[in-house]
Amino acid sequence: SRIKGGQLARAFAPARVISLMISDVIGDPPDAIASGPTVPDPGTFADALKLVATLPPGSVADSVRRHLEAGARGDLPETPKPGDPLFGHVENIILGNNRLALERMREVIAAAGFAVEVVTDVLEGEAREIGRHWAKTVAATRPGYGQVWLFGGESTVTLTGNGKGGRNQELVLGALHAMSQIP
Repeated sequence: SRIKGGQLARAFAPARVISLMISDVIGDPPDAIASGPTVPDPGTFADALKLVATLPPGSVADSVRRHLEAGARGDLPETPKPGDPLFGHVENIILGNNRLALERMREVIAAAGFAVEVVTDVLEGEAREIGRHWAKTVAATRPGYGQVWLFGGESTVTLTGNGKGGRNQELVLGALHAMSQIP
């Protein structure tokens, strides 16, 4: 993309840039939010080529490999790097993130009279396994009516073949399967 990795900031230089961000990334690293359009990019074409070299042959399109090789030779410009003076005119502000959303949900749910707990905002892992873990946790604690647990983070799904649905469906199906095994 022409704006990722600080390139939007470069396009606006020398103008002052204020980037207002809403993060859905665990830990809120600005370079990972929306691919960091107003943030320095420490990565290089050479770094990408090293990564490609670790992949099985044929797993990267020839056009992509040629593009990376051209960049590594200096035929293409690198993205702006840390220390580039153009970032002296850039201010990045995170307005919202997963943790703030969870806290606000907690407030609203508690005001409605429910017992509520924010368990985590940094949940990571395979969606199916997270679902199984949730089911076992619920079975072990046997919470009463009105108990709400809030979790935030990012689950993943490893596909083998074709499939339909997404991470959240996989998570719920993992939980339902595990719950069906609980006496």
